[in-house]
Parts: sequence; structure tokens; C-alpha cells
Amino acid sequence: DVRGAIPEGQIGLNSEGEVIGVLNPNNQDAEVLFSFIFQNGTTYRTSLDVQSRSRAELDVGELRNFPVGQPYSVFYEVQNGDLPISLVLPTKVFGDEFASSFSDQAFTLWGFGEGFRPRREGNVTEYLRLFNPSDADIAVEITIHFDGGLGSESFREIRPGRRVQEFDVHDFVTGARRDQPAFYGLTVKAADPIVAYMAHFDSFFSGGFGTLGTPLGASQNV
Repeated sequence: DVRGAIPEGQIGLNSEGEVIGVLNPNNQDAEVLFSFIFQNGTTYRTSLDVQSRSRAELDVGELRNFPVGQPYSVFYEVQNGDLPISLVLPTKVFGDEFASSFSDQAFTLWGFGEGFRPRREGNVTEYLRLFNPSDADIAVEITIHFDGGLGSESFREIRPGRRVQEFDVHDFVTGARRDQPAFYGLTVKAADPIVAYMAHFDSFFSGGFGTLGTPLGASQNV
């Protein structure tokens, strides 16, 4: 099956709009089923027909009765054959334009090289999104690796199956480290493959980014 996911969904939270772009390079039309899997476990489904050798868009904000105000992961499946397609999710977050591709693979280890918490809260926002594509609960370990001799700290969670979860990265900065500017990287280790995404917005420079991590470890299809 041709399918994939991204743990980024923002309508009603930080985002004013999301439009999923789909490119179908095949000589056959593609029917793509989208499942929006929310943090509370509910799912919203809709489909998009993409003509052969063409591009189409799914405007999430225009979907009828679409739930808003909670994080979700976007999962897609091609319904009519093994047709390779390409997808991207541009989203307007904090007044800036973020964009990230989908992943057709989940991994047991993800790395993120960019993280910063200033001494004064409110100027930088960072969140981590984890999507567990399996039906079973899995153990996840999030480790923050500090710069400047501040060491590291790990946090362990049990993540429900077929669910997305959002974390405020700055909640992982504890103790005396909260009294000084802290630079760091993150690793996310899971007992079974997951998909991990991180976003960063900095009001000092009035900009940000959102990205899947660097995938490492064992992998499997989403």
C-alpha cells in the first residue's frame, strides 16, 4: 500500500490555515483517503481525487464540520493501487509559513539538532509532535541534550496506539537550567517505530520552522 503520515495539524491552535498539496505523476488517476487522527483518539476522514500527471490541493479549513482546537496527525492512503504520489503540508503558524513533507516510514529513533529556551519565557515557542501508527501502546523516551556542560535529561512516556501527542519542549528544561539560556538537541527513542516532528518559533527574529526529525534506528512502513 502507498501511505504515509505527518504529526502536524494546527487548525484552531497556532495555524490560520492548512492546504495539503498532492502531486500525482502517474498515468492513472489517484484516489487518496486522508485520516485526521486527533490527540483525543477521534478521526475525521475525507478523500481527494487527483487526476493523472497533475496536482491537487486539500484545503483543511474548508472541510465540513472539521474539528478544531486540538492537535492531529494527517495520515494518507492511496485507495486504487500502488500509485506513488508526493505530498507536502504548508501551514501558516504564528503568522509565518511552515512546510513539511510526509513520511512513509516510521523509525525507532529520531534526532533534532535545534533547540533553545531563553531565560525569559514567551519569546520562543517549541513543540514536539509524536505519532504512533501502530494499534498498540508503546514506550517512548525523549532526551534533551544540553549545550555548555549542562548535561542531559530524559523523560519517558507511554503513548497510546494510533494517536498523536503534542509536548511543550520547554517543559523538559528543569531545575537550574531554567535560570539561564539553554541550547540543546533532542532525541526521541521508541520501542516500536513512530513518526516525530518538531516546530520552533522565535519572536526575537520573527520566524520559525517545522520539520520531521532526522530518522535513525529500525524502520517500518507507516
